[in-house]
Amino acid sequence: GFIISPYTRRSIVSFQAVNDRLASLKIKVPGGTLTVISAYAPHSGHPFALRHDFFAGLSLLVKPSTNHSVTIALGDFNAKLGRVMDEEGDIIGPYVFPCESSAGDNVMSNRALLLECCVAKGLLLANTFFDVPNESKVSYRNLSTKPLDDIKDANFSQIDHVLCPRGFVDQLRQCW
Repeated sequence: GFIISPYTRRSIVSFQAVNDRLASLKIKVPGGTLTVISAYAPHSGHPFALRHDFFAGLSLLVKPSTNHSVTIALGDFNAKLGRVMDEEGDIIGPYVFPCESSAGDNVMSNRALLLECCVAKGLLLANTFFDVPNESKVSYRNLSTKPLDDIKDANFSQIDHVLCPRGFVDQLRQCW
């Protein structure tokens, strides 16, 4: 979902609630429009068909960017990146929270579905291109952890991401 300030509310062009996991908000900005997609992907415990349908729906929402419009998607994609494989450097930046079993997982993982969507739509994971502390990368912690536990890969994950067009990341100041 979205929380909109009273000032921004005047700039809303449209809102579309696709389902309980996807919504889009189109806003007038100087020079054109910005479409923001809010996403909450089913986790890997859900059937593959449900997860595949989610990413297919996301792909339908992402429109090609122009000189006067851009679409970004943000939210919980339930996709652990882990590390960057050689062929993924143009989609995933160098600043990924490490985890043991994500890169190279089977084709049914949310990671694979997310990257497939990014390739098809010319997107990259913008938050992985900014060097921030691990505390700012992590968006999930195992319920067995305590608030003051060290942030280690076994109990923490980076599953929230910001997707933007490949040519747009240079216009972002910070993304975490």
